Amino acid sequence: MRYLFKRLCVLLWTIALAAIPVSISAMEWSLLSSGSWEYEGKLVTREDLSVFLPWELSLRAQLIDSRESIDAANTALSGGLYHKASGSRLLYGILDDSGLSARLRKIWSHATPFVENHKSSPLELATESSSTKSPCTTLFLSTPRFGTMAGFASLVLDEAFNAALSSGIDIRFDKETAFRLEGFYTKKELPPRSSATWFSSSPPLPARDFELYALSVVYTSMFFDIASDWALSKTFAYGQDVYGNLSLGLGSRPWRVSLSADGAGGRYVGSDGGTNSAGFRLGARFEYFWKQSSHITVSATFRAPKTGVPFDRSSSLIAYRFPTKFSVKLGPVALNPSHCSLGFSRDATNWDKVKDKAEASLGLNIGPVHTALSGNAVFLSVVDTQPAFFPLPNTSTTFASAKVASVFSWGLGITRFSATFGYTLPKDKDAVWNTSFRASIQGKPGRLSLEIASPTFPDDWTFALSWRFLKPR
Repeated sequence: MRYLFKRLCVLLWTIALAAIPVSISAMEWSLLSSGSWEYEGKLVTREDLSVFLPWELSLRAQLIDSRESIDAANTALSGGLYHKASGSRLLYGILDDSGLSARLRKIWSHATPFVENHKSSPLELATESSSTKSPCTTLFLSTPRFGTMAGFASLVLDEAFNAALSSGIDIRFDKETAFRLEGFYTKKELPPRSSATWFSSSPPLPARDFELYALSVVYTSMFFDIASDWALSKTFAYGQDVYGNLSLGLGSRPWRVSLSADGAGGRYVGSDGGTNSAGFRLGARFEYFWKQSSHITVSATFRAPKTGVPFDRSSSLIAYRFPTKFSVKLGPVALNPSHCSLGFSRDATNWDKVKDKAEASLGLNIGPVHTALSGNAVFLSVVDTQPAFFPLPNTSTTFASAKVASVFSWGLGITRFSATFGYTLPKDKDAVWNTSFRASIQGKPGRLSLEIASPTFPDDWTFALSWRFLKPR
């Protein structure tokens, strides 16, 4: 991979030198420098340089360094060649991915797959260091639009030269109506896996071949949207299984309804080679919009360990955003609420420890001060029969913990200040206060911030610096 990287660098700079104008002083470039430093903690720096070339090309080089000490460093160097008009790019480094391949791994950690979550974003360089990801070489190509149609394809090679391929078409019928078809394939050898414990439910496995085939279809219009992903994984000595999701969107303004369902078999292996537990999930959301950006959202998600069995996890939320000009007068003070929400969740996977949670939040502007209030309470219970998937108390329900927090922020010219106060009350333990104060200066060149915090007020104190400076093109 080092040899490949050197050849890639030679190719990038050869193209760059061929495209650089005769007058170097006329070259356009931009530089982003950002980072943070915690007292007796981590130092993170990021330098991101872009050089703009003729023919709508640009070169990008990025250095990210994260270290707990001088000797314990995690340094990542990445770079890329971009074509602005088509979005095509050639990259080397740790990647950020929010497209189809990302939706096929760690499936239950992703948000409910409504239509708007079926993105087809081209791969991009990560802006944070990672101790779990390895750098990859990526080629993404997109064709010019021929009438209403455009095509795209990508190739990703990891350090072991395992390839991941994707390609598709994007059709824009008009401003509101579009259709996208995308396919994905990867093949690699997975490393051996041993059992974590003597009685682990995951059996030890040898090195084994793995393949994944996937197809995604998305159709969007003014009043009707539909999207679906389907994937088939084949793993030697483990088996084959599928994952699929289907989502619908109805309506536009003033109302909109979104529905989704997804499920996976117990032998499904994600695009990263990681195993996923079996499961089935349903999601629903209703939105209603008024003038001045006001709207209400009611959503719910239910999850079961597999199809055909009762749901044992759920989450629900009702959220309201107030009109921009809404205010309440309390004498000389004007209160301008911005948003409020109330949510409930239940995890009944363990009948000896059913966990219920209630949480609420409120955003409020009091003159020039913006206030954000939030709180939650957790309760535990024991059941001997199938519990309801919605959090309902019973005779065994007991208090587990509670937490409240408030954030106050205000600005004065180019400076901005904020203060955070929190209180945590665990059962049978001492309550914990925490607080932090932050001041920042922000202007055209960038931003400089200082934060002083006490995670266990008033005993422990620490402080941190963060910065972000940009030399624009």
